[in-house]
This record gives sequence, structure tokens and C-alpha cells, in this order.
Amino acid sequence: VLVILYQPENEYSGGIEPAIFPDAPYFQRVIDQVRKAGIVVPLINNDAWSGGHNAPGTGLGEVDIYGHDNYP
Repeated sequence: VLVILYQPENEYSGGIEPAIFPDAPYFQRVIDQVRKAGIVVPLINNDAWSGGHNAPGTGLGEVDIYGHDNYP
């Protein structure tokens, strides 16, 4: 199996009240677990909308490649 990308979440930014979303420290822990498991390929996310959550350059909890849903 050839793995070129890994997505540790799906629409995490689409959480509901009373939880605070997105939670950068939580998402950083998810990323840390992925890396600890030996996954070394770039991480990509799937933001629920084009909100820029966890995008590269945003700091804590940032992924390598940003992605989001966009339905017609």
C-alpha cells in the first residue's frame, strides 16, 4: 500500500455547541498521536467550509495541506 497523504479528521470544524470548535490544542494532540504512530506523510484536513481552520501557518494544530468542502 502506497500512502501519499493522511487525513486525521473530517469536518472537525463543523462541531456544535456547547463544544468550542475548532480547538487547536485538541487538534494538535491528534496530530501528535498520528506522528507518534509513525505516520510521516503530509497531513491534510477537510474543513467543513472555507474557514481556514488548521491551515498551514495558523500555528497550533496546523496541517501540511489545507482542504475544505465545497458543494454546489
